[in-house]
Amino acid sequence: MSNFINNRIERTIGMDLNGDGYLGGQ
Repeated sequence: MSNFINNRIERTIGMDLNGDGYLGGQ
């Protein structure tokens, strides 16, 4: 899964999926 898509999903569901410490990436 690309980081861009993952970050979008994180924002949508409100969870940090990849453990990068930022909701929706940074």
